[in-house]
Amino acid sequence: MRKQRIPFLVSEYVEGPLLSDYVGSHRGKRLPLLEAFHILYAITAGIAQIHALREYHGDIHTDNIIARRRGIHFDVKVIDFFDLGRYTREKVFDDVYDMVRVFHEMIGGMKYYAKQPPVVKRICRGLKRTLIAQRFRTADDLRRYLDTFTWDADG
Repeated sequence: MRKQRIPFLVSEYVEGPLLSDYVGSHRGKRLPLLEAFHILYAITAGIAQIHALREYHGDIHTDNIIARRRGIHFDVKVIDFFDLGRYTREKVFDDVYDMVRVFHEMIGGMKYYAKQPPVVKRICRGLKRTLIAQRFRTADDLRRYLDTFTWDADG
């Protein structure tokens, strides 16, 4: 019998719906804006910690996020990390772009985008990678923005 190293990860058991199912259960298959912001913030704060360790996720989408409402907050877990090679700035930005895309999906996608308030458009930027990269190169850039943006009555 030959000895062989087998890498593996042991994780906690996480209960709750996939974000895709949670969003799909809402009217219009979209979340109220404040809920979407709460979930985006939780995702961003967690991914920023991953990036600080010089790692990245590589596959952020609504089927890789578990979101369970708890009081006025959400327990959010990002699952199914990919190992696509070494850490690079481009892979970090791919995670940022994917987080913005998830937010866009949570608020109803292109069908509802035109009627979103400016605060949403300052984040989504029409899902144009170059425009998003001008404002948010890292998850921490996005987290800091979410911590400090001003949201007035007009959005």
